[in-house]
Amino acid sequence: MTMHAFSHWLKNIDDLVFKYPKIFLAVIAALTLFFAIQVPKVQMYSDFADLLPQEHEYIKLHNSIRDTFGGTNNVVMAVVVKEGDIFSEETLARIHRITQAVDNVSGVNHNLLASLTHRTSRKVWLTDTGDVNSQPYYDPLKERWSVEELDKLRDDVMSNPRVFGLLVSPDLKAALIKAQFNEGQLNYGEIFNQLQQIREHDMVDGVDIYATGQPMLWGWVYSYLDQLFLIFTTTVGIMLFLLIIYFRRAYGILLPLFGITISAICGLGILSLLDYNLDPLTLVIPFLISARAMSHAIQLVQRFYGELEEVGDSREAAHRTFDSLFRPGSLGIVSDAIGLLLIALGSVPINVKLGIYASLWAVCVVFTVLITVPLLLSLLPKPKSAAERPVGEDALFGKVAALVANRQGGWITLGLAGVILLVGAQLSSRVQIGESEPGSPILYLDHDYNVSSKVINERFPGSEELYIVARTDQKGGMKRPDVLQSIEDFQNHMLLDPELGGVKAVPDLVKQVNRIFHSDDPRWAIIPDTEAYVGGLMFAYMASSPVPGALKEFVDTDDQVANIVFFYKDHQARTIRRAIHRAKEWINDPANHVEGLHVELAGGLVGVTAAMNESAYESNMLIHCCPINT
Repeated sequence: MTMHAFSHWLKNIDDLVFKYPKIFLAVIAALTLFFAIQVPKVQMYSDFADLLPQEHEYIKLHNSIRDTFGGTNNVVMAVVVKEGDIFSEETLARIHRITQAVDNVSGVNHNLLASLTHRTSRKVWLTDTGDVNSQPYYDPLKERWSVEELDKLRDDVMSNPRVFGLLVSPDLKAALIKAQFNEGQLNYGEIFNQLQQIREHDMVDGVDIYATGQPMLWGWVYSYLDQLFLIFTTTVGIMLFLLIIYFRRAYGILLPLFGITISAICGLGILSLLDYNLDPLTLVIPFLISARAMSHAIQLVQRFYGELEEVGDSREAAHRTFDSLFRPGSLGIVSDAIGLLLIALGSVPINVKLGIYASLWAVCVVFTVLITVPLLLSLLPKPKSAAERPVGEDALFGKVAALVANRQGGWITLGLAGVILLVGAQLSSRVQIGESEPGSPILYLDHDYNVSSKVINERFPGSEELYIVARTDQKGGMKRPDVLQSIEDFQNHMLLDPELGGVKAVPDLVKQVNRIFHSDDPRWAIIPDTEAYVGGLMFAYMASSPVPGALKEFVDTDDQVANIVFFYKDHQARTIRRAIHRAKEWINDPANHVEGLHVELAGGLVGVTAAMNESAYESNMLIHCCPINT
């Protein structure tokens, strides 16, 4: 089809639309009603899996280990005393109550809960008969604790590196309660409310209770959904005020609002039909689409008033308005829709969903605004003549127009735009993918969530965990001394990073149990030289605990896969890049190769965020290059 034929076809559409205006409006009304019926089915929630690039190798590892070693939906709570230390009857009882309450929160993984007073935190020792025995540090059935017993408990905790520093702060003023939540569609609002109730119940003078972690962050976001309604109503109020100030006529005020209303109904209806959830983090896009719809409606009404002054007939003025603005308006809307659809090229599911429904929502503006508004203007009664605008207002707009509507002003405007473009291009090279500050940038620095993150990371190795998996080719491979030694070498390599707070892995456990078997002599905190000996130590540790899965936080049930946990104090982009670089540096060094051992990246919040940052960079490059190539 030639360009002339295409233009002629579009002209025929103009004539057809205005030949049967009531039929077209009836069809649009019926579709709007159909979409309105779908709107109540729209669900507003966040699905964490939608934020993850599922094809990334880190996310594949995360999905494979999240049920065994834990994922990213973890909550870290800290009980901090202002005077003395935590080793008092009252404080220990409080820590135990909070631990039990957290264990009852919806969606918690009961096998991956950790706390000083939890049954999995145990004192291990060698009996007089040579057997390994263990018992929990805290006995909730004990009615009274003497000063001597509390002092002994303090000494026992300080002698266990798997508790002291990791669950109890070095200054003995704080204790952690760590909980992992099962992956899936968690009810973050409900989890948040339960955790806040726990905090409020045990918050007393002299004791502070802090909480951080992804479920807490999402919970805080959900708690502000009421503010979104306030923002929405305020935005509508501002729009209405501006329309009144600018038009001072009913059609100019009501029709733009009517256009964005039915556009929103169609967009939300499409969202429901696609069975997509409306994520609170993506609400800015619907706001932008609505703003674009309103701008098109304002242009149509303004053009209609101008045409009406010339021809004096509402139908003819509306037809002229449609004829002059439908084609350029449609081109602008289609361009917007294509731009939004490019978002779907990203590897993150939330972007794919957003790109699809947002582009369809944008296309709806063609029907709900570009066609509906002119047809309504053609059928509505002819408006009265507009009152003259104040002289000062016309003078203001006239002066602004005069500045640019001439050759010199045009060149100056283009020059300024060029300078801004160059400066923007230069500054854009400094933009980093990922977080640029500790805590969460979507909340203020003095927000409870960021304050909690800061306090916990100051007192403990770090609340942000990086999981790196060591996998052997055969079952029982984690009992091999050369494998354990290699993992320990890897730990030491990573610990050269001054920003790394600490590490937890199976070699440290084996060394500690070996030391216990040798009268707690520090010289025996070494990895044995035979596989049978290592296996015996691991079995002895499991046998000493009546709690099933005593080794679950370190290795799987087949002793084939081990989880190495590194604790960082933040998940800033630079921290993550440095951590991943150091890990790859050791993994890719042939000198560190051990036959049958494979070290794989990466899980935990740091590993998952690394995957998101890498995918975001690749997606941005792809999305920005597509328009240039086309």
